[in-house]
Amino acid sequence: MSAIVVGSRSPEAVAHIRQWSRLPVLETIVVLDGKDPSLAAMIRAQTDAIVLFLPEMLGPDEDRALGASQARGDILLFVSGQDPVDLAAAGRLIAAVGQGADIALADRGASLGTFRQWGEADRVRAFMNSALGCAWLGPNTLDQLPHAWSRVGMERIGVERLAVPALAQAAAITEGLRLKTIPHHAAAIRRGKERHDPDQEGPLRLGDHAEALVSVIQRQGSRLQWPDETRRRSETGGDRQ
Repeated sequence: MSAIVVGSRSPEAVAHIRQWSRLPVLETIVVLDGKDPSLAAMIRAQTDAIVLFLPEMLGPDEDRALGASQARGDILLFVSGQDPVDLAAAGRLIAAVGQGADIALADRGASLGTFRQWGEADRVRAFMNSALGCAWLGPNTLDQLPHAWSRVGMERIGVERLAVPALAQAAAITEGLRLKTIPHHAAAIRRGKERHDPDQEGPLRLGDHAEALVSVIQRQGSRLQWPDETRRRSETGGDRQ
């Protein structure tokens, strides 16, 4: 199993990264960007992690794609370097993939309250899942950390798609990958793009999920998986969808 740590921004990340050695990991990969290499040097000196440091700023979720491209494990666990480590929760995600899931998502739906209490971004997440025939996923999507992938599932979707998590999830659903949700404390779930600009989380997620839906509609048609059972287009010479 490869643990891929993204979003580290402070020295506290060193302690979090060190804890991953308590899991049966093949490797811990830390992806950093920015003009200051001091944190990368600190992590290399104080942990056994593989550190990928790029002096230029990466796009909001490109660190996930970069880390995955270098990982060797059969299971890939994606976590935030900003958050305290929840080894038990991570273990449940890993176990779900080990038992046959292609993707294991942290389920925070029960912690959000009623639909009226949801934020705009969560409503859009749930709408995308419902439109793709997976309403049971609720507001849970791959833009949230932590989550885990199987190597087989990731190779079917393509590592490069991880740079836009909503696109990766839409592709996973339409390709028939096996998704599973695991109960998780909402406060421990991190949205990748919050590390850049928390105030932009809603607009960015709206755009990502809209882009994902458009990509599927372009391939499957505007009705997606729902046939039109009411209109009789054949009587006017049209094709019934």
